Amino acid sequence: PSLDFGGVQGNRYIQVGGVDFHFGGKGAFLGGFYRYNENEQHSFQLFYQEPYLKGSSWGYRASLTRLANLEPLFVNDGRVEFDSKNYYLEGLGRYEFAFGHFLYLGGGYLFETYKKAEPVPLANSLPDEVETRKLLIKSYHNIQNLAFDNEILSDFANTFQAELSIDIAEQYTFWKLFNTFRYFHRMWK
Repeated sequence: PSLDFGGVQGNRYIQVGGVDFHFGGKGAFLGGFYRYNENEQHSFQLFYQEPYLKGSSWGYRASLTRLANLEPLFVNDGRVEFDSKNYYLEGLGRYEFAFGHFLYLGGGYLFETYKKAEPVPLANSLPDEVETRKLLIKSYHNIQNLAFDNEILSDFANTFQAELSIDIAEQYTFWKLFNTFRYFHRMWK
């Protein structure tokens, strides 16, 4: 089970969820969350991951997500609130080269809507509503070479993520690249 809460003034949330790490007795993951924020926004995610199909090095992950927020946009020394809703369906294939060394490859479909929460005179040049549809192609490469001595970690872990986003209507693309390197070393006893 999980419980999370936070936010900023006027945009606080509470989130409840859970994950079964051994779903079906075969090491699969089934989980999700539900989030409610004080602006009457409802978000959720459901996901299923089977890391090892029939004992092989192959696996997959699928998820469905809806994120709803009140997003600020600053224009002409003022602030405009947009009611933002994102719907995302994703599927990723997984291959494990060795324990702790794996690659995910796949993609998804993203549908986003933005609507002015209320009319604001300084934002007349902005559209009242915007919709976008995007295809996403993703890849994650993870090497985790961590050694555990009870609660003490040592050695390193590295995750590289590349994502190509393709706007279907506007025909433009952009890349997102992330690399997270973590090194653990006990300094003294």
